[in-house]
Amino acid sequence: MYIKLFSALSILLFTFNCNAFSKAPNADGVVSIRMIDNNPCLYIEKTGLIGAYFIDISQVFSESMDSMLYEATFEENYPTKEKCIMLNSSNFPNLKLEDRQVYAIRLRPDPNKNEQLRIEPNFTGFGDTICLKKDQNGHFRVQDYIRGECVDRVAIQTEQKSLKENKGSWFDRFIEWLKSLLS
Repeated sequence: MYIKLFSALSILLFTFNCNAFSKAPNADGVVSIRMIDNNPCLYIEKTGLIGAYFIDISQVFSESMDSMLYEATFEENYPTKEKCIMLNSSNFPNLKLEDRQVYAIRLRPDPNKNEQLRIEPNFTGFGDTICLKKDQNGHFRVQDYIRGECVDRVAIQTEQKSLKENKGSWFDRFIEWLKSLLS
C-alpha cells in the first residue's frame, strides 16, 4: 500500500514541479475576438492592467514574415469588449484580411516604451491563433486553429461542454484515482 501511495505522491509532486518551471506562452490568457461590420475586433477580458503594449499580427503560412504592429498604453486605449481594436488597415498598416488564412495574434508588453515611461507592466502577454473564413454571404467568420486545422468555434464549445458533463474535470478524476489507490 505504501508503494502505491509513494508512487501516486511522486507523480503528483513531479507534475507540480514541472509546471513551476514551464511558463505558458500566453500566461495571461487569450486575445478575444468579436465581429463588427465584417471586421474582427480584438479585446481582452482581464481588467486592471497597466503599461505600454503592442499587438503583433502575422499570417502563419505566408511567404512574407512581416508582422503588423499596433502600439498603445492601457491608459490611452484599454481594449475591452466595448472599446475593441479593429483589425483593419487604419490600425494595422498594410493589413489585408484574406479568406482561409491563419493569423497569429499576440499582445505583449512594449519594453522600450515601458522603460521610457518608467512603468512596470503587470502582465506578460495574451495571444491566440485564429482562422478567418468567409461564409456564403461573403462575411468573415472567426475560427480557432487547433492541431493544424481551422475549426468552427461553436463546435468546439459544444464538444468541451459535453466532455465536462460526461467526465468531470481531470482533477476530479485524478482525486478519484488517488482514493481508489488508498482504499
